[in-house]
Amino acid sequence: MALNVDGNSSGNPGRAVYGGLIRDHTGSWIRGFSGHIIFADSIEAELIGIMNGLIFAWELGYQDVSCRSNCMVAISLIQDSTSQPHKYVELTDSIKELMSRDWAVSLVHTLIEKATNVRTLWRKWEQTPWINL
Repeated sequence: MALNVDGNSSGNPGRAVYGGLIRDHTGSWIRGFSGHIIFADSIEAELIGIMNGLIFAWELGYQDVSCRSNCMVAISLIQDSTSQPHKYVELTDSIKELMSRDWAVSLVHTLIEKATNVRTLWRKWEQTPWINL
């Protein structure tokens, strides 16, 4: 199963959104998810998208997941085994814990064109006005 994820920030940092699509072996859409973050940069939004996408796939019972992201920086931070300190360490550690569970997960870099459906979520959310409570 393919899990395409994307995260984006307006202002970088600023209002941010993440989302993803689960597709079957033919590329057909199965399920989707999205969320927003009050304040994050693009890398953090991408990492949150990857983390929530993996949680979503785990909870749906998938055992073989190809997680596809267009953010090579996020993928590199997750795959880094040196444990160098960085500002995203809590997120990357959470993602590594998810990946270490009893399932097969691969992280794959994909071109931005493959993330266009996820980016549509961003454009819709970006146009939604804030409600101050």
